[in-house]
Amino acid sequence: MAAESGRPGTVRPELQPAETLPPPTGFAGSRGQKHPFSTHLLLLLRRQQPRRVLLDLPVIEAKKMSMNKHIAHRQQQLSDAVIEQYRGIAASTIGHLTDSGYLPGIRPLFDGARLVGNVVTVKVQLPDGSIMRDALLNSLPGDVLVIECVGDDHCACWGELRTLAALIKGLAGVVISGAVTDVAALREHRLPVFSRGISAVTTRSLGECGELNGQINIGGVVVNPGDIAIGDDDGVFILSAQQASELLPVLLAKEQADHDKREEFLRRLDRDEAPAAG
Repeated sequence: MAAESGRPGTVRPELQPAETLPPPTGFAGSRGQKHPFSTHLLLLLRRQQPRRVLLDLPVIEAKKMSMNKHIAHRQQQLSDAVIEQYRGIAASTIGHLTDSGYLPGIRPLFDGARLVGNVVTVKVQLPDGSIMRDALLNSLPGDVLVIECVGDDHCACWGELRTLAALIKGLAGVVISGAVTDVAALREHRLPVFSRGISAVTTRSLGECGELNGQINIGGVVVNPGDIAIGDDDGVFILSAQQASELLPVLLAKEQADHDKREEFLRRLDRDEAPAAG
């Protein structure tokens, strides 16, 4: 056995074998009564250094909990000014120019939901939802959590408490490739939430696995941290920083052209419906 603190031959006291270990059927206590083996083991632990034992166990457990989690730094590849300009661009306007980046089957939880923001990617290995805590802690105001759910399609990884935490954090919204729960409360709180479905079955905080700010895939669309998410009643687009920069001038021009055309049509409609002057 390896020595500790550079002193040959010394062994940590709690690692030394017990001097004597009676058979597991029981042992005689101080007054001669028999104790079960589990009680014997508990008494042996109490005779050792309890402070050292209590300190060692959480460290071992923490390593076990984090060994399958992968957490990377948040990324933002677009300036706040560019992101702000996308607030005036509808998802359908983007869809006039490209179908790349559209997330099929992802729908808003309530009418009028609208989100634009820097993407923080999350991969949840259902039913373990513990990575969501890391996502909330490592995101910034204005971010959008884009979550790939791997595993049971009926397991919801997002509900009311995480919605409240996201509102406190100032997040712009959440996009989930799986299910959500507590939908009545979510609709009341009005955080823009987009998902594939609804379920009463929820995740567990197992602390075993998950990934933050890595590449994910939602419905065949590759999503990277630092992309931009644009979502409204018509669905969600995820654009890379390069796509967003290249499309922005054309999108702004089309929004203006569509606005002018809409106003002209409305004027003509009002004129045609106006009663004739008597």
